[in-house]
Amino acid sequence: MAVMPSEVELFGARAFLRYLGAPETREMQVAVVAWYRQESGSIQKIIGNNPFNIKKGAASYLSVGERKGGFLIFPSLARGFKAAAIVIEDLAPAYGYGTVILAAMSGNPIRFLGALANSSWSESHYGVLARAFPMGLDNHLVVVYREIMA
Repeated sequence: MAVMPSEVELFGARAFLRYLGAPETREMQVAVVAWYRQESGSIQKIIGNNPFNIKKGAASYLSVGERKGGFLIFPSLARGFKAAAIVIEDLAPAYGYGTVILAAMSGNPIRFLGALANSSWSESHYGVLARAFPMGLDNHLVVVYREIMA
């Protein structure tokens, strides 16, 4: 059974959703938490206030430096969550994040997580089985989301 999101995690998720203008429902907050947990593992394992392992580029101006491998360091966890939204928004045309934004705006957490899995955010696409589930609905993000919501 997954650990319920902490208030800190939910605060960060709300910051991400607010920046995109997406609904801040409990379900969408948990979807963002599921995403970051796939990236970082847990709130205790986040390095440099960078829950999504963002590398230098579109959100560099929000950082206070970088660590080995080019991963940015943010001054706060809230800034790290906001940086993910900025990257998705700024790089939408080049990396297919437009679908992620539309899915977030729809308020459907499974659609949002499927769009993330099908985007260029993660090379592994979070384990999507494309032929079996072309919409990306069978992926590690959805598994974590469902565990949290159970």
